[in-house]
Amino acid sequence: MKLRLGSQEGSTGFAALVGLISLSMSAMYVFNQTKASKNSVDQAKLSSMSAESRASSLNSLSIYKSLLGDRQVSADVYEPGLYPINYFDLDWNLARNSRITDSYIQDVKLNVASLKAFPSDRKLDRSTAEIFSGAKSSLEHPTATNYVRFLRANLAAGKSKLIDTVDVEVTSDIVRNGVKTQQKMQARIPVPVPKAIDPVIEFSPVGANAWVSNPTNLSGPTDIRVLGSGVIAYARLMVGAAGPFMLGGFDETTGVVKHKATNALARNVEIGRMTHNFGAGTTSSIDYKILDPKESCRAVPIINGSAVSVDVVITAELISVADDVSEKGKTDKKVTVSTTVSGADPRNLAFEQVNTMCEDKCKYINPDEAGDEGASYLKKIFKIRSDQVADRKFEDFSWGYMRTIREETGVLDAKICEDYSAVYKAVSHSLGRPAMNGDAFIDHYDAIEYTYYQEPACQKKFLFTRTSCGCFEENTQITLGDGISTKSIELLTENDKVWNPKLKRAQPILRMTRGPESFPMFKISTKHSSVSVTRGHPFPIEDGSIHKARDLKVGQTIQVNGQWQKIASIETVTSETLPVVWNLELGEADDADGHFLLANGIVTGDLKIQEEMDSAEK
Repeated sequence: MKLRLGSQEGSTGFAALVGLISLSMSAMYVFNQTKASKNSVDQAKLSSMSAESRASSLNSLSIYKSLLGDRQVSADVYEPGLYPINYFDLDWNLARNSRITDSYIQDVKLNVASLKAFPSDRKLDRSTAEIFSGAKSSLEHPTATNYVRFLRANLAAGKSKLIDTVDVEVTSDIVRNGVKTQQKMQARIPVPVPKAIDPVIEFSPVGANAWVSNPTNLSGPTDIRVLGSGVIAYARLMVGAAGPFMLGGFDETTGVVKHKATNALARNVEIGRMTHNFGAGTTSSIDYKILDPKESCRAVPIINGSAVSVDVVITAELISVADDVSEKGKTDKKVTVSTTVSGADPRNLAFEQVNTMCEDKCKYINPDEAGDEGASYLKKIFKIRSDQVADRKFEDFSWGYMRTIREETGVLDAKICEDYSAVYKAVSHSLGRPAMNGDAFIDHYDAIEYTYYQEPACQKKFLFTRTSCGCFEENTQITLGDGISTKSIELLTENDKVWNPKLKRAQPILRMTRGPESFPMFKISTKHSSVSVTRGHPFPIEDGSIHKARDLKVGQTIQVNGQWQKIASIETVTSETLPVVWNLELGEADDADGHFLLANGIVTGDLKIQEEMDSAEK
């Protein structure tokens, strides 16, 4: 039987076919819509799970941060619950403080801490936020476990040892319908500065290792060591007027710390030791001490040897990773030293006489041509410093500049010498690596130490550290109290008053300094004026900050005769002879604004501002 379709039958069949196709497409649309809705629901669930995991991770971070901070473990004793075993190793491995019972620490292995935390279905609440901001130190009833892995330590800007933040990674579990997955989150958290505290000074006969902290009497060569607690960079020791002696610190080649005071729980760790000869049975010598370099560079003679025994004050300071000394980081100890020497008085010896003293300890450098102490002589001195840096071998030396230091200090019977090693250490410390020629040594010239030697003992003794007072060259015109007239700085007296352009009033001169400058001067020029100063002299600029001359840039604006003008040029000025430079501090100053003056019409800071800026850099 053959099926036939007429016109009506054909139209009905076509309609049925179209209906079938439409029904199929409708069913597919509904299926796709259902699938899309399911995907949206699943994505929403994932987002919710992610938010819950993030809350749990933040909970763990807040606990981790609080554990790195100090908690009270006994009266006046505060320690962290979690700490790096070696603070100076930037790849920290952690340890748990057994003295602190903390239910949030489950385990600590290497750089991973397992911490109890809120489960992923617990929302981040106000308590967690307070913990993370430091307002609270613990959370209630944590039931989940998160893993906080230490990633790296981040050094503070401009510091070679101080760590201000650490990067960590938190791994938390997400559980849905019995299925557990993991989510990781990285974060950067601040860390506190570790303490360097409780210095102890101990003494022993040379090589005997029979240490005592309160010797009844000292005589002759004696070993001295300094102990300390906490995280310590190095120790600084003064033995009477001798020193400072740096103990501990870091190996200049490897950069590895030389002692074991590397974590918050280190207690009574030896930082370093030295041998000092307390001089029994030797010829008497005269010690010199500059009591306050800010007031005067004159050294006070301390005559030893007139008594059978004398008291010597020994001072130890613990230097932290922040390059400072805390209130609990310093100690003084007075010891009695036996001596059988006779007294003596200071002698006024010619410069040529002291130059020949103790040549094996401090060689005097003569100019290539007798009497020529100009540019070629300075070049020779710079070459000696450069060679010492290249060889990493530093020996004291003396040169013509000591003639001026001798006149300023009044030390006339001893050979004054330069110790450049402190500059090398300062540059190395700032860079976090051994310094080399080409680094910015000139920025650390204020670390140069001046020492002195006396015959026959030829024992090295500390005199003072060079401070760059930021002085004006001679002939600089200072605006006087009437705001109009000027006087050359070297002609000023204590009876003069100086105009303060910030306060617009006259102020008296509190003190003045004068001395030679052995380093190149800076000439700061604008369109209408210029002034020559040392590298460290302070200048206020238009944004309100104060910059040292060495940090100024062409195009910055300084104030000249009441108007802001751009710096047109900055030149380094050399001289055939050492220029004499001056500076002054204004009196009747209630705050920082009371320490500004006009030099050649340019607003600059006075000696007080310079000293405060120098102090802030140390």
